[in-house]
Amino acid sequence: MAATDIFGRVPNEIGGVFTADHARLTAADFPAGLLIQNFTATYNRPVNRIYEVGSPNFYFIDGRPQGRMMMQRVIGPSNLVTDFYEKFGNICNIRNNHLTFTLTEKDCSRPDVQGKTVLQLKWCVLTDMALGVTANDMIITDNSALMFGTIMKG
Repeated sequence: MAATDIFGRVPNEIGGVFTADHARLTAADFPAGLLIQNFTATYNRPVNRIYEVGSPNFYFIDGRPQGRMMMQRVIGPSNLVTDFYEKFGNICNIRNNHLTFTLTEKDCSRPDVQGKTVLQLKWCVLTDMALGVTANDMIITDNSALMFGTIMKG
């Protein structure tokens, strides 16, 4: 019988310990210098429920998936930002516009354990962009939104 705490519950086990400085998010097409500060990708599919007249039956219809990505970056002293706009802003390049993100994390309590997640966003096109700056620090930020066709596991 497992040991219990003072409330009679079996204590949870620590599954792992991760630190932010061991995590890495890289974009394969732009491996360094994008200065990504925030990244969000959503991929959804509409599922419709329909009912049959005169019957208790209902049905689910799976719709076509679609994706949207938002990214906030700091604009640095390189041409990567304009290269990014040129590549992903041209819808005629969409067949070749893919972003592969790799998230690597290491369990600092067990150095031999390393997790890795690879996701490829295929057929990306830039749909929105906004630039901003604050007077306090004069850091110029770029908020970009992209539409993409699918997410593939790497």
